[in-house]
Amino acid sequence: MPISKRFFSYLLLYTIFISVFITFFSQTARPKIYSVHIPDTSSWQTHTSPSFEFKYPPDWTIESSGNDRWKLLVKNAGRSQVALIDTSTFFTEINSLPCNPSNCRIETVNPPSIGRVDIKWYASQGQAIIDISGAYGIVFNFTATSPQDKERLKQLLSTFRFIYPSISSAPIPSSPVCSLSQPAPAPPGWKKFTDAKQGYEFSYPAAYAFRNDSFTAVSKHTSQGLITLYMSPDSQGSPCANAACNQQRDISLTLCDKNYTTSQIWPYHDGLYTFKISLASPHEYSLDVGASYPNESDLAELNSILKTIRFIPENTSTQTATPTEPCKISGCSSELCIDASSPDIGSVCIYRNEYSCYRFSACEKQSNGQCDWTQTPQYLSCLSNLPK
Repeated sequence: MPISKRFFSYLLLYTIFISVFITFFSQTARPKIYSVHIPDTSSWQTHTSPSFEFKYPPDWTIESSGNDRWKLLVKNAGRSQVALIDTSTFFTEINSLPCNPSNCRIETVNPPSIGRVDIKWYASQGQAIIDISGAYGIVFNFTATSPQDKERLKQLLSTFRFIYPSISSAPIPSSPVCSLSQPAPAPPGWKKFTDAKQGYEFSYPAAYAFRNDSFTAVSKHTSQGLITLYMSPDSQGSPCANAACNQQRDISLTLCDKNYTTSQIWPYHDGLYTFKISLASPHEYSLDVGASYPNESDLAELNSILKTIRFIPENTSTQTATPTEPCKISGCSSELCIDASSPDIGSVCIYRNEYSCYRFSACEKQSNGQCDWTQTPQYLSCLSNLPK
């Protein structure tokens, strides 16, 4: 009995449906997670940074990645790179491949004081992320191909630990409102920022640039990094979310004649200090000051800014007053100069050495009508003197 063409049509459609279903399931199904047994590493070497440490095989090496002080290269006995450890990663910029049973295997290790860390293994690469603040983290990108190197990398990750005590239970230090109601007069030439909606204002030096993208702040590039000051209307919770946050006592700021030491440091790169101070009137605020490698002059300038903070009557309007400059700073590291009316632009949150030269420049309109950094002789000289 001949088979009808309609039967073949149904059979073809059925086959296509099953193929699509299997493909979809394999791409969306969650892969199994395998716990890893870690052999003894007592004879291994120890790599120590100011904020963390981990062990690595005695015949391996740890090196800095060129001029980037926040990246570490891990090389095996044959001097081949098997891992790149990035200690300054902004989570929104992480490029992670999809992980499904068809292309990825997840293994978990348990470093001291951190808890579970998952390693996503693909054909010739792997990735593991240690969350620090909910926004930043330390990323391990593995490029090992041999089974022995993969096993050793799992051992390395299992020994990672932060070496400063946690302050996760410490409250945000509160401030009286003395100078916040009677601020010090701003020096000549300073600009003023007013947030009419939230009800506060402060003055800042002309060298600082106003930015209003993911948060409203003023920031300044220095020879070592970036200094940022901003206030947020929510100061609930502790200044530190987990055991990755650490306390340091060697620098401080002063507000209302009260001394504040750093209450939080995110150790994704050494030298970044984050102050958190609770301001209680008329709202609850969190005053955040971030400074990369600040010197005495930087701290003195920050203290001068703090003295100008003033609470003002709340304006029910949703409009926030901002400086009237035609250009504004954008980008994660305040490295972009764009038109003030333009939407803000996201960028890779990795600090580059050339950003330090922007302190000799200005974000302003150029002769072509576009916003850009003005290339002064000091700016060009700074660029030419950067390490190659």
